[in-house]
Amino acid sequence: MSKVVNEERDTVFVDRFWSGRKLVCGFVFVFMWCLVFYDIHDAIKVTNQNFYERGGSHLTGWDRRKKFLGYFGYGYVWGDNLYWKGTYEINCLKYGEYGCDSRTSPVEFMKITLKKDYVDVLKYFASFCFVLFCFVLFLLTLYPLMRKPRYVVFNKSVGAIYTWHRGFLWILPASDFSYKFREEVNFMFGKTGNGFMQMSLQSAKKPKKKKKFKMGVFPYPCEKYGVRLAEALEIYLHCKDMDTSYIPPATSYRSWERSILGRKKLPDDIHDQAAAWMRKYGEKAS
Repeated sequence: MSKVVNEERDTVFVDRFWSGRKLVCGFVFVFMWCLVFYDIHDAIKVTNQNFYERGGSHLTGWDRRKKFLGYFGYGYVWGDNLYWKGTYEINCLKYGEYGCDSRTSPVEFMKITLKKDYVDVLKYFASFCFVLFCFVLFLLTLYPLMRKPRYVVFNKSVGAIYTWHRGFLWILPASDFSYKFREEVNFMFGKTGNGFMQMSLQSAKKPKKKKKFKMGVFPYPCEKYGVRLAEALEIYLHCKDMDTSYIPPATSYRSWERSILGRKKLPDDIHDQAAAWMRKYGEKAS
């Protein structure tokens, strides 16, 4: 069953279904950092190795990694790389390619090749690297920044179900309680036929606008978890003077669910906002 805060008889707070996504992002987070450390270790290892390229030029591992910078100096201008030097002497001076003639200097040839081959390529390469960098940075930092969503409040005294999402109150009269059960595959335990509880709440500002909210915890603590959670909450909403001990105790904040930004919190006056909305729209909404 979902873990619920039930400090007050007339109010319980139900977890939003979210933990599974955080768990998957945690695995991705660990994998990406392992990949980064492996790549750094491999770069250090390769830097100390020697290679021989076409033309007999001798390259260290570091030279090989920065080979694409050959136009900028060590290839054509200084002639340290036999492959780049051969391109200049044979293709440029001997055969007149790239618009060269016998008087074209290495510096002039470098400028020609830069203008002809590199400028457009560097634009696309820089754009690709920027997008790739942002994507990798996103994967490397997403997990510790992910914040656990706010509770969904089941308030019997107000007669409403509500939560706070992206700066707005989402609410539903308790008399309109309905839910859907979503069966999903639990890949962690290799089971099927289980899932979370899902229900729609309406915008407090635009009552005709609705949003689906998933409720429950992951991993699922029992079979047909979403159904059992919904049945328990429905009994709670429609029965007077009921003992709420059958609804699980206070919501946990497990270590792997935590964020450096902290958990999202409900506004202090959310109960007053919900009560005011019910007084204004409750009967019409029902």
